[in-house]
Amino acid sequence: MSSCIKKYACLLLLIAVALTGYTQRASSFISITGELVNNEVTSIIQDKNGFIWFGTRGGLQRFDGYEMKLLKNDFGKGSNLLSQSIEVLQNGKQHNIWIGTKSGGLSGYDLETGKISNYPNNNPNSTGFNADYILSILDTDSEKLLIGTWKGFQYLNKKTGEFTILNSVWKTFDIQPDGKGGYWVATNNGLQHFTSSLVNDVSYNFGINAVNITSIVNDKASNCLWLGTWNEGLIRFDLSTKAFKNYRHQKNNETTLSSNNTYRILLDSKGTLWVGTWGGGLNRFNSKTESFEKIHLEIPGIYTNDNQIILTIQEDPSGLLWIGTDGSGVFKFDLKQKKFFNIGYDNKKNTLSGSTHVLSVYVDPFNKLWLSTKGGGIQYSANWSNFTEIKIDDVQIPNAPNLPYESRSFLQEGDYLWVSTNKGLIRILNKGQQTKAHELFIPVPKGTISISAKKTTQIVKDSSGIIWIGTQEGGLSCITGYDKQNKPLFKNYQPAYGVKGALQNERVSCLLVDSKKRLWIGTYKGLHLYQPATDKFQVFTQSNEKKNSISNNTILCLAEDNYGNIWAGTQYGVNKITGYNGKDLTVTSYTTKDGLPSDYIHAVIPDKKGHIWMSTNKGIIRFNQSNNSFAVFDKRDGVQSIVFSENAFCKDAAGRFFFGGVEGLTYFFPDSIQISQFKPPIYFTNLTVNNIPYEFGTGKADSVLLNKPFYKTESITLNHKENIFSVEFAALDYHAPDKNEYMYKLEGFNEDWVYAGNKRLVSFTNLQPGTYKLQVKASNSDKRWNPASHELTIKILPPPWKTWWAYSIYIAIFLFLLWLTRYLGLRQEALKNQLTLSKLERQQENKLADFKERLFTNISHEFRTPLTLILGPLDDLLQRKKLDAAVEKSLRLIQKQSKRMLRMVNQLLDYQKAEAGSLKLSLQPGEMISFCHGICILFNDEADRRNITYTFTSQEKYLSFNFDHNKLEIIVFNILSNAFKFTPNGGSITVSVKKKENRSCEISVQDSGRGIPPNEIDRIFDRFYRGRAEDATTISGTGIGLSFVKELTELHGGTITAKSDGVNGSLFTVTLPALTVAESLLNIPTEPLNHNAENIEQHLNSDIMQDEQEQISQEQPIILVVEDEADMLQYIYEILSPSFKVVTATNGREGIEKAVETIPDLIVSDVMMPEVDGLELCRKLKSDKDTSHIPIILLTALSDMEHHVQGIREGADVYLPKPFNSQLLLVHIQNLINSRNTLKELYAKRILLGTGNFEIKTFEEEFLAKLMKLVEENISNSNFNNDDLANLMFMSRSTFYRKLKAVTGMSGNEFIRTARLNYAAKLLESGKYSVTEAAYEAGFNDIKYFRKRFQEQFSVSPSEYKK
Repeated sequence: MSSCIKKYACLLLLIAVALTGYTQRASSFISITGELVNNEVTSIIQDKNGFIWFGTRGGLQRFDGYEMKLLKNDFGKGSNLLSQSIEVLQNGKQHNIWIGTKSGGLSGYDLETGKISNYPNNNPNSTGFNADYILSILDTDSEKLLIGTWKGFQYLNKKTGEFTILNSVWKTFDIQPDGKGGYWVATNNGLQHFTSSLVNDVSYNFGINAVNITSIVNDKASNCLWLGTWNEGLIRFDLSTKAFKNYRHQKNNETTLSSNNTYRILLDSKGTLWVGTWGGGLNRFNSKTESFEKIHLEIPGIYTNDNQIILTIQEDPSGLLWIGTDGSGVFKFDLKQKKFFNIGYDNKKNTLSGSTHVLSVYVDPFNKLWLSTKGGGIQYSANWSNFTEIKIDDVQIPNAPNLPYESRSFLQEGDYLWVSTNKGLIRILNKGQQTKAHELFIPVPKGTISISAKKTTQIVKDSSGIIWIGTQEGGLSCITGYDKQNKPLFKNYQPAYGVKGALQNERVSCLLVDSKKRLWIGTYKGLHLYQPATDKFQVFTQSNEKKNSISNNTILCLAEDNYGNIWAGTQYGVNKITGYNGKDLTVTSYTTKDGLPSDYIHAVIPDKKGHIWMSTNKGIIRFNQSNNSFAVFDKRDGVQSIVFSENAFCKDAAGRFFFGGVEGLTYFFPDSIQISQFKPPIYFTNLTVNNIPYEFGTGKADSVLLNKPFYKTESITLNHKENIFSVEFAALDYHAPDKNEYMYKLEGFNEDWVYAGNKRLVSFTNLQPGTYKLQVKASNSDKRWNPASHELTIKILPPPWKTWWAYSIYIAIFLFLLWLTRYLGLRQEALKNQLTLSKLERQQENKLADFKERLFTNISHEFRTPLTLILGPLDDLLQRKKLDAAVEKSLRLIQKQSKRMLRMVNQLLDYQKAEAGSLKLSLQPGEMISFCHGICILFNDEADRRNITYTFTSQEKYLSFNFDHNKLEIIVFNILSNAFKFTPNGGSITVSVKKKENRSCEISVQDSGRGIPPNEIDRIFDRFYRGRAEDATTISGTGIGLSFVKELTELHGGTITAKSDGVNGSLFTVTLPALTVAESLLNIPTEPLNHNAENIEQHLNSDIMQDEQEQISQEQPIILVVEDEADMLQYIYEILSPSFKVVTATNGREGIEKAVETIPDLIVSDVMMPEVDGLELCRKLKSDKDTSHIPIILLTALSDMEHHVQGIREGADVYLPKPFNSQLLLVHIQNLINSRNTLKELYAKRILLGTGNFEIKTFEEEFLAKLMKLVEENISNSNFNNDDLANLMFMSRSTFYRKLKAVTGMSGNEFIRTARLNYAAKLLESGKYSVTEAAYEAGFNDIKYFRKRFQEQFSVSPSEYKK
């Protein structure tokens, strides 16, 4: 697109305008020089497609309104012009152009194919016939092409290609049909006529010997011929009477021909005769007055007579007149020029004196035109041609600067013309054509009735006759009356910023009195509306918060249309005010986003049809409200200027619109401005592929894509490397090409039309292979769209690897691979079956692993329950003080083996977790020396029994370390167990623990057994490996101990090694790294260690339990036990029943029902139960407001950390693994009950009415807050009791009693009584109530009873308490 703009910028566009009346106005001329190969333009035609062709001395050029295409004699190519000096062009009947050259004879250009054909006349002649220098051509309806030459007249048989000479003497300048089958021929020997059979039947010389006829125009309307001549002027030849009239140049008479050499003439579509002369320029003939007007073809800055020689004149269908000159190129003249009238600087008859920058314009009732220009003063004209300046003295203005008066507004009122100026308000006596004395009104210091400022802007008169004057520095003034000397009395409205009802800015730019008698004031700080009732102003400003606000606060102009809408022009668009509700405006704004060419609106004038005319910085705009369209008029349409002045406009009594600008004044009748309805054809003009331009006929590369001119090409085919391309197009409307607009759509890529504005280049990149259709539509320069689109089919080929033959190869290869796959598949079928069997085995292994995991879990649960029933009673028996020594020894042995069985069950579960990969490490700080020593002690009896020297050594006395206590116990226990298995009686075993330099811990076990053979030492940690065969039969074991130890050690991040010579025992070393305990793990309760039960037993003695049981009140707490195992349920019942009231349930669902029914003080529940498990029971009871306060202890065989954490999260207060110690269970129960009793006391102390001190955090506190609110609401009701309170809480009496008792330790009546007493105490503290009044207010009817209870609660009487 940039290249096209550059080309178009090379075209020199010059406009010359005559400014008197429209009939004498030359509209617009355009000279095109930059792209012409030669400025001598001999012939101009427009082909059937709409392109303009210029024949020049340098070749043939095609013009599309934007750029030129050149055809010239190029000997580097095949078929081309025999001469590039073009003399004449003629549209042919066979879609071609006939080209007559000055030295190369006849050629033809085919518009469809772009081919050039040459027609040399090789016939020998002896008469001097010149076949190479062609002056005229006429393509007839027959097979004959008539050709006039510099010397002769001939015709060409278009079928046979043969020439026939008709005359060898004449200079044949022009050939025209006579309309009857014959032909008129202009020669240097007069006017000749030929019949249809080409017989020269008549000749006319018009009384002039050897008259030289240069051109012919057949005027059918007048039945005459207009003949151009050499030296004889213009001849009118009447075909009926054969009379003729000669029009010649007369010296000193501007209404006659400018020259007698009338070389080219044209009768345009409006019947106007144009006469182009050789040396006298262009003339326009007025047939009514039979006078001539010379049209000056001038180029500013260039002074030459080249433009006085007119070589060709041509009119196109759109009404443009093209004039070719001998050296100044081509001029363009619009016959349908819009009727804009102008007054400017270079006009011939009505030139402005001084400045052309018009600041204001006015037509008074006497049809005098008043103007004020910047720096040029105030002037008027009665004939709108000669202007007279008003001379104004500055006598009244002391020290006035030497500046001219400049007016911004005029108003005729009676016999006076009021003029607002930059130096004050002027009143001029203006009657008829006479303009007399003037008066100047300026501000008077401290004057209350003088005008507010010197610089005045606009003047209007309202419906009551009051004249309002806007000022630039003093706000608004109005004339309220006149004194005895007829001097105006002023009232001023000064700005008061931020004051409601006042003007908000001192600069009043425009005023308007609308049809509803409202006064609108435009300022530089918003739009104001005058309110006569209050003598104040309502202000409307731009606001981003209001959708209907004006678009800008700087109001430049105001107008009202026929529908009562107010139009406000601003620095940012125009605003249409359609409604006013007394508070807000209904506004629609239009800016450049909506189609305005410029946002700066200088002036607005509505016409009778509802169109809105506006002057801007980019010409005059006409806005059509019916379809919201904008028409733009600039210099090319006849407008004087494109930059206009602020508020410089006027509408006179005749209906003319006036707009002032920096280059003068433009005025017009709005109804006379017609929009062109011409629908320009559109063509594709340029093709660029991969940044390479393609043009037919310019090289070899284009033959691949283009086999004819691109504008005639209907489709192109691109390969996969050519999918980056650009297409340029042009609408053939030559009035103002840069105002033509375009839209396009590429079918297959774009879903909707894309508006391109005046950009006429579209580019596409990386389109997928396929067929696309590019459609383009265009508008003319007045934005009238041609509904028909021009289309180009674009086919992008796929790359070779995506073509049909490529896919055929792919299919063949696929079929081969399919066969090969089948062949190989059959050979590997056996392997697939083996893989299937392996997969089934793996699935079976997974199922077996899942089964084992469930089996071990269930076994653990089943083992733990009977172990609990064994260890629990054993612990109870061993706590008795008086036991037989032999019995106690047996019981100790049973206890030891039971605990050993429990450890085995735990190890079995851990092994299963390790095998499944789900075993997790639970680090906990501990003291390593005492921990390992405690495990070693367990083997003391075994060492004594077998006389084994068993020692434990450590370099450190204490070693603080982070480790998993349960798993490290398994590691050490298994290694020691293994050492005792393989150490004979009387041997030795040494255990040592030491801290290494890297802070790691090393545990070693050295034995004196038989050792490990060297070939087996690397396999002892393998699963199920049991060593030598003789050992397998004599020593029991499973072969998984050391393997499990290794896994647990590696889980710690440590290592285990074994050393042995196979003879002298073995050394096992476990090295554990120093690990950091995460805070989250430290806060999670760890699994209880089984060996710690012995420590607990040492601290739990019967004396402590006896003391705690004595603290239990006579009213025994209720304990709910939920257990599905009958023996376990009975065992727990026996433990608890001596100290508590026990209620039992055999499953979770029954446990929930009994908990809700009885509201126990504590619940002991198993976890694994049918129907509802212990976790679900805990969750439901803790989420129920009635049972949320009940502590819950969970007993379970699921002793791993994951289940432990889950139980605590669900709300359990204590989580005890089975088997459990009965005394530990009792301690937990007693602690929880004591905690609940402490809460009861706390809640009982907080029963204070009206304090609002409860911060609700739990269900219990919410329960108490609700109770206190209900009691407070009924405090004065002496009959309010426990039953009423239970009903208000929507609870049964028994449930309410148990809930309240559990929370506060009080019954309902006790709670109410306590609340009443507390309330009475508050009343007494206030000092406003007597004892009796306080008692009645608190709901006590019996004063004696009140005194008694008050004494019990507060230990003082009410009277003393009051003191």
